[in-house]
Amino acid sequence: MELDVRIINEARALIKSEGITFKMDEIATALSISKKTIYKYYNSKEVILKRIIDEAKLDVTQQQRDILFNMDLPNIEKFKRILKVLPKENDIYLSSSLRDLNHYYPELYEYLNENLRLDWEPVYQLMDQLMHSGEIQPINKDVFQQMYLSAYQFMDKKGNNASLKTVLEEVISILIDGVIYKETE
Repeated sequence: MELDVRIINEARALIKSEGITFKMDEIATALSISKKTIYKYYNSKEVILKRIIDEAKLDVTQQQRDILFNMDLPNIEKFKRILKVLPKENDIYLSSSLRDLNHYYPELYEYLNENLRLDWEPVYQLMDQLMHSGEIQPINKDVFQQMYLSAYQFMDKKGNNASLKTVLEEVISILIDGVIYKETE
């Protein structure tokens, strides 16, 4: 495995174990290399964190494409699944990591949030199809997006220890199924 990939993988492991407050020395020690060697590949910790964010975004985009182009899935199922997509390596989305990212690297935190707000067009197109077919009621897609993204902002709250997967599932359940019990016939 190439050294640049090993550096990123070690950074991910450190994020999982201690959050984004890890030190470059820890990566160097774990990989038995010098810090200077790390800086040949990545000139700062911010660059490493940005790459992790970018890789997560690429992973999410690919998973969403796979769902959208799966002809065996009905559109409503595509819609539910696409909203639940998380990067396979979602260490940067741990609540403690998001809080620390916001505190220590506010520009990267905003970059991550901007990535979450972008590329909703495929979801919007799917929503349009579902509204046109009558599978979902007409709604303001921008409001829906803001409500969905609130799950990520909730992860940043102090005292929150829920996983992003759990929070997203709850938000999606509320958005899709509502909060009122269905009457049984």
